[in-house]
Amino acid sequence: FGIIFNNVQKAKRQRCITLNEQFRMHPSIGDFISNTYYKGMLKPGSDQLSVTKQHKLSIPWAKDKTMIFCDVSGNKPESKGQSKCRQAEASKIMSIIDELREDPEFKNLSIGVITFYSKQVTTLFEEATKPEHGYVIKDKDGYNIAPKYRTLDGDKEKFRIGSVDSFQGKEFDIVILSTVRSNSQSREDGNEKKVFGFLTLENRLNVAFSRAQKLVIVVGDANMFEDNYAKKYVPGLHEFCTNITKNKEYGSRI
Repeated sequence: FGIIFNNVQKAKRQRCITLNEQFRMHPSIGDFISNTYYKGMLKPGSDQLSVTKQHKLSIPWAKDKTMIFCDVSGNKPESKGQSKCRQAEASKIMSIIDELREDPEFKNLSIGVITFYSKQVTTLFEEATKPEHGYVIKDKDGYNIAPKYRTLDGDKEKFRIGSVDSFQGKEFDIVILSTVRSNSQSREDGNEKKVFGFLTLENRLNVAFSRAQKLVIVVGDANMFEDNYAKKYVPGLHEFCTNITKNKEYGSRI
């Protein structure tokens, strides 16, 4: 609904109707998205969302949390080339899912792993095929989600790895976002594309965040998102990293 909202806001009409209620996600996630992308105008459509959109996980780092930042920093930069990847993030994401798999509630939850780079999609798939994970099978036709992780109750998609574009119109209980960017590019005006790449596209970040119903986990290099330069060019990630996930009621850093 991001594009619809923006188009309606730009329309020069005396009367207009805006989408100002959401029924998809936990209110804390909805409030973050509303304040970041909709000027605070998007409100919960039901006072029951805080109950119906609970993930009920009992893992200590996720229990009662809805937004988590997982810091993968250190000497683990993004790859070179036009399309980027970051193996350290792919490995961490699969270990996170491994932990989630041990929780009794895992069987009832769907998971979407989103990134902005096709090379990182491939890296994630490769990591997911490793025997210790087993979420994906690779054959002559490419990568396929392993049968036991394909659906919930026979119809709802349980597990997906893909680019943000492949998640348009979809929703998952848990969304894990791989940010990929980790570099030492000069942080100066005019260089933001070299520093952040696709992460500067706020509409696509909005899509990524708003696929989640119950829990958002952002995985990346925290050093990329904590300064005023990040606040200027990737404000959503800056807010998520520096403020939202430090709120002890619903946020967490791991």
